[in-house]
Amino acid sequence: MSKHADSFLSHCITYTAHDSTGVTRFTGVQHEVNHTSETQLQGWKDVIHEMCTVYNECMVGATAGVADPRELVTKVKGMLTDHAEDQKKLVHLFREWKELHIKIGQEQFSALTLPEKESVDFFVWAGYCMHKDLNAVKGGNTCMQAWWGRNGVDGLVLLMNRDNAAAASGGPSTAQARAVHVSQGGAAKALALAGSVFRHKDNKKGQQDSLRFFLEAQLSYFSPWPDTSNTRYHSNCDGASEWLIHENLYVVYLKIIMDRKDARMHTNIKQNEMVCFSMWGQCISHPYFRTVRNSSGNILDLGPLHNWLITHIKKLIDNIELVFSMDATYETATFDGKPFERPESVYII
Repeated sequence: MSKHADSFLSHCITYTAHDSTGVTRFTGVQHEVNHTSETQLQGWKDVIHEMCTVYNECMVGATAGVADPRELVTKVKGMLTDHAEDQKKLVHLFREWKELHIKIGQEQFSALTLPEKESVDFFVWAGYCMHKDLNAVKGGNTCMQAWWGRNGVDGLVLLMNRDNAAAASGGPSTAQARAVHVSQGGAAKALALAGSVFRHKDNKKGQQDSLRFFLEAQLSYFSPWPDTSNTRYHSNCDGASEWLIHENLYVVYLKIIMDRKDARMHTNIKQNEMVCFSMWGQCISHPYFRTVRNSSGNILDLGPLHNWLITHIKKLIDNIELVFSMDATYETATFDGKPFERPESVYII
């Protein structure tokens, strides 16, 4: 399993212990010169070589035998990564590398039993469940925005930066057309902008410190804005819920600290899109995360769970009143039938 952030890559290995339980071990963080799949594969080669070297140096004189990196590679049965294209390519490269190290002739292979053949050939790739939800939210947002044009409805208000706003206001021109083309709008953009103000990914920027004092004075407690500036998993859904619950407070706060450009961001926020993000998080994202985290098996055992998830989503599509009617309850609206994560947002919606 690998996960990258900035120019560092962390590695973990999961294996079956002597008592048949699954064990996951952290195998180090490496600094990578880039995020290419080839560089990441080399990182795995270095990790495996270092592990075997350290083992052999520690076991000199022991009867346990020598650890051979080539043999270890052939024992790898799969990889768990996110759904990014560089990770999919990494899995493909790793599998090719593994097959290069299988030292068994066709005649010997043919003599193996079926279970032995399956054991030699077996290799599976699986992606993070949290990333599945992120892709679902992104895909849903794309479809939601495309709906406006297909149905002849006025689209999203563009949230332009200062330069593009100036170009767009200058009358028909190439610059105006380009400013409109490159500008984005909608709830996802608004939430990202809100994150850059309320909780900037660079703690030297943003207004997170003053916001803390403001909210503590108003609410007697502080709950940080979801990490939309970093586009963390389900952060847009949580950000939409937070905005719906405390909109009046954030409006007052924006009036206090915003300049003209940032103030315009508030007036363009689309409430209907915020509702979609928030309700997806309440009915699907959080219940799905809870179910996955409470699962006692591994990711290969989650096929029935995902079939169940698809069935639940189709049920909500067929009967949206299960979510939005005045007598709707979490028992029928949420994927796991458990209480909403932020019931206040549901009541407001």
